[in-house]
Amino acid sequence: MFKESAVLPLLGGKGSKPSPILNRIADKALDNVIEPFPNYADVNFGPDFDWGHKEPGIETSYQLYLQNLRVVGTLLAVYEQTGVVDYLSKADEIVESWLQYVESGGSTEMTWYDHAVGARSRVLMQFLSAMEAADRPYDAERFSAILQKHAELLMDDSLHRMNNHGLMMDMALISLGLGMDRRDYVYRGIGRAESIFWQTFSETGMHQENSPEYHNMVSRMFRELEAFLNANDLSLGEDVLTKLRYAAKHMPRIAKPDGKVPNIGDSGSQRKLDSFNWDSFHDEMSGFTVLKDQSAEMYLAFICGYSAKAHKHADDLSVLLNYRSKDFFIDSGKYNYGKNKFRSFVVSYRGHSSFSAGRPYNRPDDNRYSRTIATDHFLDAKEVKLVSGYNDGFENAKLRRSVYALPGRKLILIRDQGASKANENWTHRFVLSPDVDVQELPDGTVKLINGDAEVFLAWDGPNKPNLTVEHGAIGDTSVKAVVSTATNRVVKTTHLVYTHSPSSKVDAILRISLGAPTSDRSVSTESHLMVSGSDGTRPYDLPSFDF
Repeated sequence: MFKESAVLPLLGGKGSKPSPILNRIADKALDNVIEPFPNYADVNFGPDFDWGHKEPGIETSYQLYLQNLRVVGTLLAVYEQTGVVDYLSKADEIVESWLQYVESGGSTEMTWYDHAVGARSRVLMQFLSAMEAADRPYDAERFSAILQKHAELLMDDSLHRMNNHGLMMDMALISLGLGMDRRDYVYRGIGRAESIFWQTFSETGMHQENSPEYHNMVSRMFRELEAFLNANDLSLGEDVLTKLRYAAKHMPRIAKPDGKVPNIGDSGSQRKLDSFNWDSFHDEMSGFTVLKDQSAEMYLAFICGYSAKAHKHADDLSVLLNYRSKDFFIDSGKYNYGKNKFRSFVVSYRGHSSFSAGRPYNRPDDNRYSRTIATDHFLDAKEVKLVSGYNDGFENAKLRRSVYALPGRKLILIRDQGASKANENWTHRFVLSPDVDVQELPDGTVKLINGDAEVFLAWDGPNKPNLTVEHGAIGDTSVKAVVSTATNRVVKTTHLVYTHSPSSKVDAILRISLGAPTSDRSVSTESHLMVSGSDGTRPYDLPSFDF
């Protein structure tokens, strides 16, 4: 039915290396056990298989991977690598079961969802190509009808989104267009894919779905698409390829000194990088900044703003701190995409090292243009590094966090300012790495210890907040102080939660000393922040920012 060059496998493909994970899932399928996605719960397959099965806690994600026939894509990948016909036979059996399900009127909210339609189109095309190559019979008219329905949905601009799901649709549409000799499908898919590229990669080459994991995934998808187009004498064009090469250099720019990439937004654990650089980084479009200094062995990330809401957490005005290659303030990870207590916690404002009014805030869809939440100041100089952003997403309140790093003094200052029409429970929360030990010193200083690295936290000014040390707890319906270290995995940790008596305004300065307590103190005015020490070192006059 299709020439081989028109097929864009969802998984594997000719020339790909054997995968223990794919082999495991395919072999389980031969025994009538479906693992819809790696490490998801198994479900038994048979003549009366329930395609509407919902796995508790991950109902939506589980349904998505069932409906996109990922297990069939896995069977086909292993079949093409091994030539063992049993894998193709089982793929045939599962496809037949799904077809009977939809032809009898069955569907779930994920059956005709953009992600599922895009992925399943590619699986069905690969399946038909494999069946034809193996000279096995299939109902061509039946499959033509189902693929035509997929194509009509893929062509519908009202269902198309300018994110990775839209790109999945476009990749499938191009493949279908080549297979069905519909050049209108091909050019619509290429045009929309190019639009997604230019809208979702910033001038720095950073992808705008608020997650390093998705930066890697979408970059890989575009490289895969370009290779597929090249095999069919097509291309995305040199301008796209130039920026794509630049985007490939992104991870070392945001990686920590230990080579690991922080779990920002919907990111899970990732492989340690071989390369790292000490240059600070700022992406205005996403509101992501990293202040780095090699002499101070300091890495501090700041998150405030976004241009797209996909995979965005309530993490604005949050910070991450790594000192001497040891984590101190971290992000909470993604856990999974289900409706459960762990997911609810890690995406909430309580799951991040941020400054808040002690309540949720609004994140408008048009923030790319309205800049309701944004990072608006950045400086990377030898003696002073700074970043500042504001969050106007709280109803009737405005908040700003400014971070100043003085590498020569091994000093970081975090100034949090807020104003509201009502009294607020102003809160400064810090999510600690599970490896950090906490010591409260007699003078109110908090000492944090991670291996051989230490940092000291103290507040300047007359109105110091009160500290509550929250320890990890998992209840029947809620949790607190946990982080997700991998998909479907959480560990308990510790949060430092500083709060003030309810008031309409707050202006608080946290002093973070790296390695040893410092004699430096800070004093704020409307126009600047003065930092001076008792040891005769020269003072710093740092800028203040409106909010």
